[in-house]
Amino acid sequence: MSTTQPIRSLEELQQLKNFYYLQEPNPRNYTLITLGLNTALRISDLLQLTWGDVYDFEIQKFRYHITVTEQKTGKENRIAVNQNAQQALLLYQEYSVGANKVTSTSLYS
Repeated sequence: MSTTQPIRSLEELQQLKNFYYLQEPNPRNYTLITLGLNTALRISDLLQLTWGDVYDFEIQKFRYHITVTEQKTGKENRIAVNQNAQQALLLYQEYSVGANKVTSTSLYS
């Protein structure tokens, strides 16, 4: 059985992001990839995120930090959400608003 290797080339990572942003637009996948690259969270942890984790509904702004209990390790981590991640979330939010999906429930439902 072969093992999966990470993509180490910045150019290849950018190509992967651009595929879901420009070539075959898919805001969900683009956001998953961008958040994964910018937070170093595992896919299992990304899929557990809710809108309430990344967005403050009271002040209507994206959070600058999220707190995640990692599924694999059980560790609680506070992770910065940088500008790239916030821009991807904004794109996904605009897409999701049209589909009436922005609530405090699962980010990727």
